[in-house]
Amino acid sequence: MKRLLVFIVFLVLISSCITDFGEEPEYIHFNNLNVGQRSFYVRLYGKEYGNTASNIYSLIPDTLVVSVIGRDSLGFVFEEHLTQYSQKKLDPYNDTVSHRYHVRIAGDTLRVIGHSHLFYSTYLARPVLQLSPIGGRRFELTGWKISGDPFRQVDLWGYVLNAKVHDRTYPRANLFISLFEFDAYGPPVPWSNTVGGETYIYSEEYGIIRSRMVGKPAFDEGLCWDLVLR
Repeated sequence: MKRLLVFIVFLVLISSCITDFGEEPEYIHFNNLNVGQRSFYVRLYGKEYGNTASNIYSLIPDTLVVSVIGRDSLGFVFEEHLTQYSQKKLDPYNDTVSHRYHVRIAGDTLRVIGHSHLFYSTYLARPVLQLSPIGGRRFELTGWKISGDPFRQVDLWGYVLNAKVHDRTYPRANLFISLFEFDAYGPPVPWSNTVGGETYIYSEEYGIIRSRMVGKPAFDEGLCWDLVLR
């Protein structure tokens, strides 16, 4: 019941955001990126990442608005902000200030330049995403977990079929998992305390479908931004 009430609050907040902007804009397409496109995301909070038998997560009343507002020599200019009534307590940047950054698409590659909520590790000059459909390993998405979630420093590429994110099922999407060692917690300790990173589920048609960040000193929590399409 509690989860249902939170979900209803999300719908109200998102509907009010879209109403504020007037006519509903086109969502962000990586295969046809244009100024004026806008996508909305809601947040999931997941627990016990390292426990493969667990899949505990909950919705948080945070809404992220991502807009394409311009284009220059560096690429497309993106602007994003958390809405006024977002909780923000679990946000790494904990603000409602608008952030602007660049998304550059060259051939089959997308690169992010600048500070972003949606693209978590841009301070490491990442991510660099392949846009065309990726073959290789197939992953399954269940709740906020992914089959074969790694627990070590690694970069994995693959795809998911029929991925259910928020209230929509996506027939096929690319997947990129990147885990890396943190050095902010002092001397080396067992991997379970030092490794964290990001996951992106995305496609050329829908842009970022889910971005996920995992990793804290206990390495048992994660945050997701899930695309919401009307």
